[in-house]
Amino acid sequence: MRRRNQNGFSLMDLMIVIAIIGITSAIAVPNMISWRAGHKLRGVSNNFMANLQMARLQAIRESGSVAVLITANGYSVFIDDGAGGGAANDFNLDLPGERELRNVTLPAGVTISNNPFNNSRTRFDSRGMVGLPSSGTLVFQNDTGDMRSVVLNEVGRVRVQ
Repeated sequence: MRRRNQNGFSLMDLMIVIAIIGITSAIAVPNMISWRAGHKLRGVSNNFMANLQMARLQAIRESGSVAVLITANGYSVFIDDGAGGGAANDFNLDLPGERELRNVTLPAGVTISNNPFNNSRTRFDSRGMVGLPSSGTLVFQNDTGDMRSVVLNEVGRVRVQ
């Protein structure tokens, strides 16, 4: 009698491969979750810094005032020149005249843990300077407790720590 070659995998081979995949997943998934949370935090703080720099440059370009309003779940940046019927420099977005430059909502899992700005707002003037006492350090925090700070000084310099 002739014996046939056995091709394919046995049930035991399949069970070993599934166990290896399960162990690898159990190790990798928590690391990926913390990596994702850290990535979101870095993205939010870098975007906020970039939007503050954009607001400063826009104030210089327009020779006017650009306001930044910070809420619990985001922030907005707009030209505060009174074109919508309200007073200039009143920290109100008066539509339809005043232009909103950015309206950002924070992603899930990222919060503002420290807001030093005067009544959650700051402004850049036509020289790119920040009105006092609206400078300081804004701290973002994610679900895992990591924090990143965005520092704004009186002369309009912005940096992330």
